[in-house]
Amino acid sequence: WQAALGEFQTLANPAGIAHALTGFGRTLLLANQDLPKAEDLLRRAVRNYQTLKKPKELQEAQALLAKCLKAQGKTG
Repeated sequence: WQAALGEFQTLANPAGIAHALTGFGRTLLLANQDLPKAEDLLRRAVRNYQTLKKPKELQEAQALLAKCLKAQGKTG
């Protein structure tokens, strides 16, 4: 996901960047590794999907962010 994120950033592809952020965050979350980084990636994905007006993708990213926060014992 890190390589994909770099590629989409180079191409200035906002939808691709958001997708890569979500995938990278999801991977860290599922592996239970570096949850603060996963949180940051998922928050960025949520903001991007809000800006891009992609409700389906936004809902998925928000659900993952909620799981990540719960895994860290955080709310909101």
